[in-house]
Amino acid sequence: MSSIRHSSAPDPAHSRGARLALVVGALAALGVPLLVAGPAAADDTDLIDRENVSLRTEDAVTVPGAEALGEEVLAQVLERTGGAGTPGERLERLAGQGSDVQVRVSAATGDWAEGVSVVTAQAGVDAMPEAWVYLARQVDGRWTVALEGDPQFADFATESATLDDEARDTLSGYARGARVPAGTTSTDLGMQFPVKKGTWFNLTGGPHGWSGSGAEPQSSIDLSGSDGTVRSARGGRAYVVCSGMTRVIHNNGFSTDYYHMWNQKNLNGGIGQDVVLGTQGTNVTCGGIARGAHLHFAIRSYSDPNAAGKYVDWNGYRINNHEITGGNYSGKTVDVTNGNVNYTPARTYNY
Repeated sequence: MSSIRHSSAPDPAHSRGARLALVVGALAALGVPLLVAGPAAADDTDLIDRENVSLRTEDAVTVPGAEALGEEVLAQVLERTGGAGTPGERLERLAGQGSDVQVRVSAATGDWAEGVSVVTAQAGVDAMPEAWVYLARQVDGRWTVALEGDPQFADFATESATLDDEARDTLSGYARGARVPAGTTSTDLGMQFPVKKGTWFNLTGGPHGWSGSGAEPQSSIDLSGSDGTVRSARGGRAYVVCSGMTRVIHNNGFSTDYYHMWNQKNLNGGIGQDVVLGTQGTNVTCGGIARGAHLHFAIRSYSDPNAAGKYVDWNGYRINNHEITGGNYSGKTVDVTNGNVNYTPARTYNY
């Protein structure tokens, strides 16, 4: 992966500032009253050049106007995170808690680009990175960016030149909240657990928030065991979000997130089910905390129009013939093939 770094020119105001300081000192010595300005607001210009912002492209990907693309993606992301205030103030606030904003370009063809942006989490606390896949189009030198959850994302998914027919079907089906395949129940995700098929594993944590205890919705579960590998729960389009985290978008209106992985595979593009993404681990390069090697696994959906492209609660969904219920790390699984009930931490079979 290549990195586009930016350097700021020396500040021409520096010498003016030194002269101003001399003038202010002289006036103060003469007893001239001075107005004291409050702290300056965070500057909203050249945000892509800030220390806690990075713009990267996958190897062999060439993007005309890459910096302008990065600026537009960053602007869209800062509308969704960082609290109140201007984009500059939000970015400054994120920097204060040790969070970076990364913009990655995974593919570019003609006037189209595709990638993911992530805001890393504060280290050492119950927190997780926030991420958005984006599609972008350049017209007359200006980039228009659509993030997951934007109405335009579904439209771009049917048009983007970075996508083949299968990828268009996957992303447009996801963005339009496609239902699960015919012949399955309305709550069946059509997924396997994200471990090797045909093995036993440990469901160490029942439903809980993506960012840990107390967070809503209860979108995540924790797993360990099997052969230690992390596998794709269903085929789809994969994106390396950041170190230790991968997102896979599926064509049934859902996507899945995988975090804390070591030995992460650099997979960006179409993959099948049961593909190795990495190994269970304690990787917190993108922030947060991990107590023992495991996989933090979450589901996101477009099926709720009020939470398009966001995390959804596990309760009410079925995965691999198991119904999972509970909250705040507690819960149970019901194997619908035989009625067996297991309470977390539960030893579970991945059919």
